[in-house]
Amino acid sequence: GEVVLVDYWATWCAPCRKKFPHTVALAKEHKAAGLAVIGVSMDDDEAHDDVVKFLAEQQATFNNLRSKTGASDESFEAFDVPGGTLPCLRLFDRDGNAIKTFAIDLDADKQFTDDDVAEAVKLALAR
Repeated sequence: GEVVLVDYWATWCAPCRKKFPHTVALAKEHKAAGLAVIGVSMDDDEAHDDVVKFLAEQQATFNNLRSKTGASDESFEAFDVPGGTLPCLRLFDRDGNAIKTFAIDLDADKQFTDDDVAEAVKLALAR
């Protein structure tokens, strides 16, 4: 019954590290309205300590997972990350349907912004 925002990221991804604080802010701001946030790190096993340290620094108290196959093509395919590029965020409605994917498009003139994600979250929560 919750709106779910999944953030696929990695510690080696500079744009991910830059956008992640916005995900943390959305989680805190909209938790009471029914937003659940899940972080999925695409880091390899040897980066586990770096992942834990980054999450602690960001005060990311929502559920955080790490792909068991790390930064492999298998991970990007399994999670259907468009173009195999990070960051990628996917928004699900209260019925569990994927309603929006925010992904880097290397051919696009404009990439998604934090405001784009925030607006989609607000619209999903209002439904």
